Formats: sequence, C-alpha cells, structure tokens
Amino acid sequence: MNLKRIEQLNNIFQPLHRKFKELKLILKDYDFNYYNAGWYNMHSIKYNDDFIEEYFPIPVVSVEGVGDIGINLDHIFIETRISKEKAEKNFILQ
Repeated sequence: MNLKRIEQLNNIFQPLHRKFKELKLILKDYDFNYYNAGWYNMHSIKYNDDFIEEYFPIPVVSVEGVGDIGINLDHIFIETRISKEKAEKNFILQ
C-alpha cells in the first residue's frame, strides 16, 4: 500500500468533501431542495483554446429549479438549463 499516495489524495479530496458537506447545509438553510448529490468524473474544463478532460471525480449537487452545482479543485460552477423557446427569445441566433 502506498501511504504517500493516499496522503496526497486525501490532501486534495478532503477539502472538496468539506465544501460538499457545507454546500448541502447551506442549500438546506436557504430552503433549496436538491434531488441528487454525488461524486462524478469526466467533466471538462477550458484551458486557453483547448478542453481538458477531468478523469477524477468531483462533488456535484443537482438543485431543484437551479441546475447542477459542482465543486472543482479551484472553483465552483453552476450548470443551468433553459428551454429552447426561452433561449431563442432571449438570445439572437445567427
């Protein structure tokens, strides 16, 4: 067993785990309902003009009426959904 590797991974994932638990408590405090919460891999991030695949899992909470809130290594992101009709009404498509 490689204890050094476990320590390195814990140093990365323990802060994410704490933020994940804190996010769920904050959502509850503000009466947001979430219907799914877990750790998911295969996200991608844009770096300059390229996209980089993230093979490691990050915590994601699916919030009713909002979308998904993900906690990445150095930022938090929100992915939301809108209908095609609303998108067409609010954005000029060329």
